[in-house]
Amino acid sequence: MIIAREFSYREIRNCIDENPDLFEGLDILTVKRALDWLPGHMSVFNRFMEEAVKAKAAGYQRYSARAIWHYLRHLHQIDESTRHIKLTNIVTPVIARIAMEFDPSLKGFFSTRTGGGQT
Repeated sequence: MIIAREFSYREIRNCIDENPDLFEGLDILTVKRALDWLPGHMSVFNRFMEEAVKAKAAGYQRYSARAIWHYLRHLHQIDESTRHIKLTNIVTPVIARIAMEFDPSLKGFFSTRTGGGQT
């Protein structure tokens, strides 16, 4: 069993402040929307981290952040107590970059695109 530690939004803000190029290539509005969504959904972020670490432990060298995101969306949609939580796709590229920054074992684990999410 993999036990991932829980991150706080303050840790994410500190990470962003210390890494000004973290979201380079992403649309500014995409990043803003994701960062506005994140404080109220840290449990989702922490579960994303947990699933990413599980995928890495299973032997994958690369994995899809979208696959994890769709899995989490599925779990939230079938559980009546969490069905109200909206897991928008716009968050995924931001979450993936933060995850790879937080956990050194995840460096390069997710593919990142530039220019995606342009509005």
